[in-house]
Amino acid sequence: MILPEKDLARTKCIEECIRRHQMMAIGMKMIEAGCRKECKLKEAVCLFKSHDKDNRIKGIMMLCESHDKRAVPHLVKALKWEFKERTGLWAWIIPALGELRDPSAVPVLVQVLDIPDDDWLAKASVAALGQIGHPSAIPALIDAAWRPETRDAAIEALSKFRDKRVIPVLISPLQPEEARGTREAAMKGLRLLGTEAVPALIEAFSSYSPEHPDTQRRLWLCQLLGESKDKRAMAALHKALHDPDKAIAQCAHRYSLSQPERVKKLRN
Repeated sequence: MILPEKDLARTKCIEECIRRHQMMAIGMKMIEAGCRKECKLKEAVCLFKSHDKDNRIKGIMMLCESHDKRAVPHLVKALKWEFKERTGLWAWIIPALGELRDPSAVPVLVQVLDIPDDDWLAKASVAALGQIGHPSAIPALIDAAWRPETRDAAIEALSKFRDKRVIPVLISPLQPEEARGTREAAMKGLRLLGTEAVPALIEAFSSYSPEHPDTQRRLWLCQLLGESKDKRAMAALHKALHDPDKAIAQCAHRYSLSQPERVKKLRN
């Protein structure tokens, strides 16, 4: 049977690759698997560089499916090309960049956030930036957290960072009117930050007025402070034992108990 030209080219590529690596101290199966991946990537790049649009699209899809970090520079170029062509391939390119987690993709993903009137595109970019997790994305994600169309996705992304810059943004969803999933993501992120978030949590917990007691908001803050077991947090909760809001005083009492007292109370 005569192989098609593209299959013949890939076969020759694999054979040549195996010859180059056969002296390496790894098994032949591993060498062959690595060579297949390398040659498939070369084929994808070749198709992507084609002047034929259909071939270029096929190459981009292959790059997205490659799960190979060497594809990142080409996927970045593909996304820039997509800005002009608008073929819908962004729905594959952006998640692929997020999955590969290469910081070199951050600038182009941030650029996506400036494209007007395309909420789905912006949400996908925000999610990918969260997956990559590089600190250079934080300013853009903070901006996205204040935009209604990207707020939920941005809070979710920011909750993965252990960076003090995200603390004020993560405290902001602790409101009854916020979506539950967004609020829970924010609380998860604040727990991840640990003691670094405590000063800001104390400030937010102490900020209220008799006219606006913010009971539910302060209860969530009380919970986070209590779970932190930080000395500063415990001191703030001790002060709140006589809070005029009974629900807050009860929460402060619950977390102010020593461990033996807590066990005794649960038994009773």
